[in-house]
Amino acid sequence: ETLFFELPEGGSRTSMLTHAVPLHLILLCKGSPAGCSEDPWDAGAGTVLCSHSLEWRHCLSAAGPQKLIVELQGVGRRRQLSVGVLHGDIELRPVGSLGGMLSESGVTAQVYAEEQRRTD
Repeated sequence: ETLFFELPEGGSRTSMLTHAVPLHLILLCKGSPAGCSEDPWDAGAGTVLCSHSLEWRHCLSAAGPQKLIVELQGVGRRRQLSVGVLHGDIELRPVGSLGGMLSESGVTAQVYAEEQRRTD
């Protein structure tokens, strides 16, 4: 599936780097159809299986799609269990000028500095 998210208006890549709001992914269990055998992994309809904050700003240093592989951890009693792996591409559209590209090390440094401020 393809998902599109709207980013802040009129921003250059540099200004979007300071937009420190991650994408919050939530995986819900739909539940088994009526009459199916008992599935031990079926947590029941509407149960939250996974909650993950995705840091999207790494795409600010790329001219095209970036591969994304994220291991999704469970929640609650299942927080130490992997509930799946998300494979995807993340891309900033429209791409804009190549002159406005940020360096990967600059993006990583900004994200790391923000994480350090949150833990202090």
